[in-house]
Amino acid sequence: MMSRIAYSKLMRFLAARLSPGGELGLHLTMGVAMLVVAVAAFGEIAEAVGEGTISPVTTSASRSGSTSMRSSR
Repeated sequence: MMSRIAYSKLMRFLAARLSPGGELGLHLTMGVAMLVVAVAAFGEIAEAVGEGTISPVTTSASRSGSTSMRSSR
């Protein structure tokens, strides 16, 4: 079980991270959270590309886009 002092420190830390005031408040916390989500999404896409598991819809869309670019020149 968590001691009362450790619980108090944890609550103060979370309150400081989630408050809009201060140098390292809510803005930094939300920025880091958004960065983690973006990196995870990029990793999933990169893994799918590496494994060759891109859906046929994506592949056919990219082919039609590249052929339309060639025909417009």
